[in-house]
Amino acid sequence: MIKRALFISICLMLTASSFAQGVKQATDSLMQIATSQRIDSVRVKAFCELAIALIDSSYQSTQRYLNEAQKIARTEKCQSILANGYHQVGYKLYSKGELDLALENMAAALKVISGLNNTKIEGDLYNDIGLIYKNWGKYDAAIEHFGKSMDCYQKGNNLEGIAMASNNIGQIYYYTNNYPKAVEYFKRYYDVNHSLGNSRAVAGASNNIASAYIELNNSDKAMEYYLVALRIYDSLGVQIGVGVIRDNIGTLMQRKGMLSESLSFHLKALDIFRALNSQSRICYSLKNIGHVYHLMGNQKEGANTLEEALAIATRLGIKETEKEIYETLASIYASTNNYAKAYTNLSKYIEVKDSLISEATSLKLREVEAQYQNAQREKEIQILKEESLKEQQRKSIFIAALFSTLVILTLLLLEIRKLKKANSTVKRENDALTQLVQGSLGYSQQASIERLFPSGWLISTCANKPLLLMQATNQLNIKVIVSIACNDRESGVSDSLLNSKLKEYISMGSEVITTSYIAEQVLKYTESIINPIFGKERAVSYMILNQATKELIVSQLLSGFHFTKGQAPELIPCGNKGHHAISLKDSNYLLLFLNQPQQNNEQQEYVKSTLAKITHFSNSDIKETMQSNLLFWRDGLKREQPLILVGIPLD
Repeated sequence: MIKRALFISICLMLTASSFAQGVKQATDSLMQIATSQRIDSVRVKAFCELAIALIDSSYQSTQRYLNEAQKIARTEKCQSILANGYHQVGYKLYSKGELDLALENMAAALKVISGLNNTKIEGDLYNDIGLIYKNWGKYDAAIEHFGKSMDCYQKGNNLEGIAMASNNIGQIYYYTNNYPKAVEYFKRYYDVNHSLGNSRAVAGASNNIASAYIELNNSDKAMEYYLVALRIYDSLGVQIGVGVIRDNIGTLMQRKGMLSESLSFHLKALDIFRALNSQSRICYSLKNIGHVYHLMGNQKEGANTLEEALAIATRLGIKETEKEIYETLASIYASTNNYAKAYTNLSKYIEVKDSLISEATSLKLREVEAQYQNAQREKEIQILKEESLKEQQRKSIFIAALFSTLVILTLLLLEIRKLKKANSTVKRENDALTQLVQGSLGYSQQASIERLFPSGWLISTCANKPLLLMQATNQLNIKVIVSIACNDRESGVSDSLLNSKLKEYISMGSEVITTSYIAEQVLKYTESIINPIFGKERAVSYMILNQATKELIVSQLLSGFHFTKGQAPELIPCGNKGHHAISLKDSNYLLLFLNQPQQNNEQQEYVKSTLAKITHFSNSDIKETMQSNLLFWRDGLKREQPLILVGIPLD
């Protein structure tokens, strides 16, 4: 016995080795054609055949060869071959149940073929993409693609294609419980194929029509069409068709109350599907058998069978079958007083059912909501710009009035000079006027860091002065800085309005102001106001400092150090997204690099060594030391962005 088993194993190994060698020889031959031929269409076809041949062993290689084919597919003939290659790869993946990858490749094929006016291939692709969406239970997307498929076939007067699209549309109507429309489209499919003499398709149409008649409680019509289908499949030797019809007749028998006969038909169908290893049909038959066991009162066998079916349905993503299984399991567990499991399965049934019906609607709602939010944001930005324009107009009027006043005063002064000939008096008055003008215009200049932190300082290597938006909250111990790196001031919105809007955001919606709440509001402000105005490519960072609790929250584009005199500086860690909080409890100084991501090790060591050289460790000492090292920091360490450095004493 052992010798026999060893002999069989050796034979299998030799067979596998021979098969692998054969595959390698075939791929080597295709590779030689693809790389040595001068005719592009021959090379494209070879690359596509390589992609199809390797799909089971290396999907990465499949994609690589399709990409190579795409690079040289410049003529219409080459593009048709390429589209067919993507389609064949997609269909093989679909057959294996890898629907995401199948959709990716079919969409690529559709993109290639869409400009070539090949209605048949385009129609086939829309049809197959529709089948993927149907398997996912996304019926709106499925019927949309089947409709596009129908349009393509009608343009090309492709009767077989029109029939296939009619059948698929009929199935969507069937799944959405519109059985009269399902019968209508299934009969279109039947009539076209009957006129073409396509017996196998006529059998498929008969099966679908019968299934719809069952739902319409017309058992006689259903049996009439099932028998037509069974005779055709049996005469053609199409075992998968025979199994499907037996399964469906079993369902018809169950509806008529003939449970033993129903179970017999379903079990025979299951034997056929197991022999063919058709996972989706095995799942469907197990679902039917489990339901019949439930009706016969054999709840244990019913539950076991349905759990096996559920595992397959979940793995393959067959939502419609999954929904029906949950419904029957809920009924089984309720009949055995296992109400916990009954409730769980009923909840799952409702969840899947709702997802099938409302998924497209929910998507539409999300799209509408997003459009509304964008419209509101654009409206808010437009209002800001209009307010800014009005402010600029007010400034212009003020400056014009001031200039007029200045002219009048100047004339008066000239007159006084003529009258009194007192040059010294005229000089003093002119100086006073100059100071008056400068004082009047000074309000438009940008506020400095000292506004929030009296002893704080800012130095930078920016060509333009960086824009800082600063606010102290209602609780004055919480302070906010938003930095827009090296602002070029072409946004059309003034600094004062941006500051005003920041104040609105950090004071809205909460009676209790906390550091984390302020941080969330500042994040919303940067996303809703700053990014749309200045553009997302602009480096925007922010910090929120609670001086009472010494809690600091910084964005991911802000880095730096906090330290105490006589101790080594501690790095402020940078998060990957959003912002994060750190405690400054034992620190008395904060050194921040605005609009700078996490420093690398060389840069960190440079800052630490620079700070270690400071003698007195006073605020002015730190500022002067960092000021003197700016050029080395920028040029020696090759910082790509200009440096904006802020120092804040915490005591």
